[in-house]
Amino acid sequence: MLDWKLIDSRESEEGVSLHWRLQLWDWQVDLHAELGQGMELRLSTSHEDSEPCHFSHALHAYWRISDVAEVALEGLDGAQGYDELSRQACQQQGELRVVGGCQRVFEHAGALQLQDPTWQRKLNIDTGDSTNTVVWHPGSRPLLGVCGSETTGFVRVEAASGSGDAFSLNPGEQVQLKLQASLAG
Repeated sequence: MLDWKLIDSRESEEGVSLHWRLQLWDWQVDLHAELGQGMELRLSTSHEDSEPCHFSHALHAYWRISDVAEVALEGLDGAQGYDELSRQACQQQGELRVVGGCQRVFEHAGALQLQDPTWQRKLNIDTGDSTNTVVWHPGSRPLLGVCGSETTGFVRVEAASGSGDAFSLNPGEQVQLKLQASLAG
């Protein structure tokens, strides 16, 4: 188990700000969370070694939904990607609806909208300037600690960089990922 340390926490009229840090060998990882009317997560990773390294990272966000069979993810139309389950390239046509399992890595950054008509909710999700957007759902595969009926109540939409092909990070360099979410008006 890795030990994240809470560095700072603040409360204001706008919400709560939290800052955690993880120190690993030649790495420093900082996670900042701004929680209020919306949510913003920022993951900063600093490489402190003397040699370059290959690196990838992601903000794995599990979104609570009414039923995975009823929701649609908009904003990926035309995005090129790779379907990890079928092990082939894919291009998204229209909104993404999860049928069965889903594990797709898209060359996409920016705004998305998760539409949940059963709960009459639209969630704006912004993956910032990440190089990839990953959409995942286990389908009918069992998950440790998750009872079968619970799996229909979430979908993971994440900001990622270096998915599939890790990128190189030089000594002293820092990379950052950002993920924002808010309810649509």
